Amino acid sequence: MPSCGKPPVALKAMWSVEQERIATLREPEDRLDFEVKEVRGSALPGNVGKSHKVGKSEKVGKVAGKPGKAWNSWDTWDSSHQSQKAGAREWRIKLPEPTRHEFPGLKRVAGVDLSFFPDSRYAVAAVVVVSYPEMEVLFEHCATLELSVPYIPGYLALREVPALAAILRGVADEIRPDVVFVDGNGAFHPRQAGAATHLGVVTGLPTVGVAKDVMRVSTFCKKRALEIGRRFERPGDWAYFTDQDELTAKGLEKTAPLAALVRPGLGQKSLVVSSGHRVSLATAVALVRAMCPNNVVEPVRLADKISRKAVASWLTGTILPELAALARRDGDSEAEANQEDCADGPEPPATTPSGGHQSGGRGCQQQQQQQQQQ
Repeated sequence: MPSCGKPPVALKAMWSVEQERIATLREPEDRLDFEVKEVRGSALPGNVGKSHKVGKSEKVGKVAGKPGKAWNSWDTWDSSHQSQKAGAREWRIKLPEPTRHEFPGLKRVAGVDLSFFPDSRYAVAAVVVVSYPEMEVLFEHCATLELSVPYIPGYLALREVPALAAILRGVADEIRPDVVFVDGNGAFHPRQAGAATHLGVVTGLPTVGVAKDVMRVSTFCKKRALEIGRRFERPGDWAYFTDQDELTAKGLEKTAPLAALVRPGLGQKSLVVSSGHRVSLATAVALVRAMCPNNVVEPVRLADKISRKAVASWLTGTILPELAALARRDGDSEAEANQEDCADGPEPPATTPSGGHQSGGRGCQQQQQQQQQQ
């Protein structure tokens, strides 16, 4: 894979500086075009835990104007399941009281994702914009590209965000999303500059990171997440991903949490939710809980679905559009410019990428390793 002629050590040094710069530009508090209101009473989405069938979407690149029926209705539920289990190690983990939120003024949300060809060198970038609260698809688009820099754990944003930013710029102003969900981390990152944070700073849009796998950040790891997740018994249960109890026991100063664990509507595997840009962690959790009837937040699920479908279609001979050249714009990062300077352009491969079928082979294993580090 092209590496711009620079060894990984040099790239890591350069990218660490860039991520530190991005972290300083991150806005950790709400700066949104809609309100966030907590509604009194314990409640969860009435249909969380049930499969949600999205309404028919328009053709790729077209805008749909027909409204759909809101699916995120709410029913009260008993919070007695939060009683602590005497003698268990989890006794220190106190779950927040179950609440629900409303978002007056929130009209559109988006999800972005990348799906790789078997060789992990070429990919399809996808964006889906849906209405809120109907979750009707207003716009969807995907395009092929060639990734021009190598994959290095902890630096996934520098590899993927330029493509995600480019495809987001193709969304018309009249359906510009109020918030964007990213399949990856935001502030929950060794340098507090994961893909969601990087994308938000580059585009100026509010972003939320929703990761399916736990990245090691300081003392936080998968083991700690499992300890907290064992306390979850119902969809919508959540808790801050923190080790405050250990800090207190050692007499150390408490720090603000960078992430929260949320149990989705389907499945028992917790999602790692973190603030990206212009969205506080509390609001990020509220948004994810309101839009997660399946095993991942709905806009990201849809973006993942169309990008995977596009890869499968390409492998059977379907011609896909190319992602426009990642021309540098005002406000883009220096790292993006470095990537663009040494890229041959995101042209689709002339022949089927090597690595075997999409369902197996070395390419797919590498893709899974990348997603775990995201």
